[in-house]
Amino acid sequence: MTPKQERFVREYLIDLNATQAAIRCGYSAKTANREGARLLSNAVIKAAIDAAKIKRTDKLEISGERVLKEISRMAFYDPLDLIEIVRDALPDEIADDVRLSDDGKVIQGLRSAQDIKYLPEDVRRAIVGWGYDRNQNFTLKLADKSKALDQLARHLSLYNDKLEVTGLDALADRLARAAKRAGD
Repeated sequence: MTPKQERFVREYLIDLNATQAAIRCGYSAKTANREGARLLSNAVIKAAIDAAKIKRTDKLEISGERVLKEISRMAFYDPLDLIEIVRDALPDEIADDVRLSDDGKVIQGLRSAQDIKYLPEDVRRAIVGWGYDRNQNFTLKLADKSKALDQLARHLSLYNDKLEVTGLDALADRLARAAKRAGD
């Protein structure tokens, strides 16, 4: 590979956009779309990209199983786990206004980002963001359960996205017979 082709491979791996990678390598913006497609069709470049993806996947320990596990966590978290958290009581927290469980643990609602660590791991992984509203109440942004369920359903082939068309052969035969009769 030429140095420019090697750079294209590195640039392509940034965002998987051949046009932008070609532009970053110095190709004209007018021809970058065509050059990017040409470079991607090159077997040597394609092999280098595939090898780099595999190396990156191994380095990050990414696997299909791990991805599915994360999607399932987002699909099946229980929002009730966010209502209250149970944690060990600190010595200065024992007071009349603190709710305690039967085993002496503090029961409280989420009040800040520090409280997230007390949630079950599967619930923590379903949190995609947090902040404070205009009244300074702590808020969480949770993963979209319906999107995660949709991804799992597609993975499990629970949807039939294929349209089956039948009867075309019979229609073709009927049209052929009609054309023959019209010709006679």
